[in-house]
Amino acid sequence: MLLELIEPSEKEDIYTKLKLNNSNDLNRLQSFFVDWKEDKNLSKYIDDVFETLAFDIDGNKIISWYGIKEDYGYYNNNMVTDVINTFYALIEKSPTFVRDECIKWLRPNYT
Repeated sequence: MLLELIEPSEKEDIYTKLKLNNSNDLNRLQSFFVDWKEDKNLSKYIDDVFETLAFDIDGNKIISWYGIKEDYGYYNNNMVTDVINTFYALIEKSPTFVRDECIKWLRPNYT
């Protein structure tokens, strides 16, 4: 789930028709998702809902198209593994970038 307006879409992105292109819609989605994650009763269902509704969406492809610097809001386990593997691959070449990105993941927004 992309939580930011990303323009233009990557040519390979087969999910462009699912993408929100209106900043107002994205803001509402962000607010909804934040409220959902912070609700102690409903937050435990986030993984189940995304696994059900997005079973045919390959999050790793989205990361490969748009990179690890984008805020996807929701990361399934495969996406997290892909991001970590990218960090491992970049650590020697770009240690400052990896450090900065890891700091972002330590923020509550990314847990």
